[in-house]
Amino acid sequence: MGHHGAWVQKLCEEYKIKGVGAFSRIWMIPKNAKKPADGRSKLERSAKK
Repeated sequence: MGHHGAWVQKLCEEYKIKGVGAFSRIWMIPKNAKKPADGRSKLERSAKK
């Protein structure tokens, strides 16, 4: 998959993925869900270089 579980869980908790739902402690992500836009600012990334 290439995604870290904690990051995906955070996106689910904040409902940043369209159509996501929780069943007990499991997040259900639709197969056709699109990856949300990266919310980090470009300034933060360029400052780390």
